[in-house]
Amino acid sequence: MSQSSTWAVITGDIVGSRQLEPSLFEDVMAALAATASGLAETRPDARIVYERYRGDGWQLALSEPQLALRAALLMRAAVRSRAAKAETRLAVGLGTARLADDLAAAGGTAFERSGQALEALDGQRLWGYGGRSDVVGRDAWLAAVIILLDERSQAWSSRQAEIAAGLLVPEADSIATLAEALGLTRQTVQEHFTRAGGYALRDALASVETTI
Repeated sequence: MSQSSTWAVITGDIVGSRQLEPSLFEDVMAALAATASGLAETRPDARIVYERYRGDGWQLALSEPQLALRAALLMRAAVRSRAAKAETRLAVGLGTARLADDLAAAGGTAFERSGQALEALDGQRLWGYGGRSDVVGRDAWLAAVIILLDERSQAWSSRQAEIAAGLLVPEADSIATLAEALGLTRQTVQEHFTRAGGYALRDALASVETTI
């Protein structure tokens, strides 16, 4: 079992999973796993652990807490890119973490805060935050940023989510490279990324990641 004083844990579940066709639901869960694996590949010095649990639930633990909001957007993008009607709730928790062989046996305040924040969600908000309260004012502004990121990305179309997934990863490929991979024009990719709020989201993430 390993322990670190500062981790980010994201706990999520699929909204209305029973209303999704079984093949689409499994596609969504596979997309989440692939996204977590891809994120880990971009950060070889970090420890990033993903697990599916409780049927339609999932959890992601990150040893670099500054990646938490970027990871949250990428996980939503993974879900929404599969179908416009697919959605995930999630909650970010910051704190300590004790990792065992699997996340089901893990513990620590990051796990506790993430789970509690997810359970507390209601109404139109699909993202929650559970902070550490060890930096004056930080938890309040992080919670505010998460509310705004949630609201903005809830409006993504499947295509916008697909393009956001390609351009919001750390060290993302160029727009031209992504356009070629998707069989789209550069202009089309730019337009979708702009409509998704991608440039503003990218700059916001860069700012947040210097302060967490």
